[in-house]
Amino acid sequence: MKKLNYLTGIFFLSLLFVACDKKDEPTPKLTMTPSSVEVKISEEATVKVSGGTTPYTVASADTTIATATVTASDVKVAGVKEGQTTITVTDKNKVQGSFTVKVTGEE
Repeated sequence: MKKLNYLTGIFFLSLLFVACDKKDEPTPKLTMTPSSVEVKISEEATVKVSGGTTPYTVASADTTIATATVTASDVKVAGVKEGQTTITVTDKNKVQGSFTVKVTGEE
């Protein structure tokens, strides 16, 4: 009987450790508002970043189409030439999010 109680105790203790596994915690996420922008050549648009941990950094997949800078949680996107590219935002903990930019010609 003692052996059964001992094994039952170990079983429930094991369940406790499995239930507390950090892998079950939700993955932090960056949210962009708006999730995509359209700008004309030589004009700018602003995208607001929320979530994650500041400071943020930004990178354009194609800087010949659009460039981006970040101040606090505001990403300023500048159109360079016609086309479409992706801007990736990374927080202090390497969590990433992205949004698309479409650059149109001057009218």
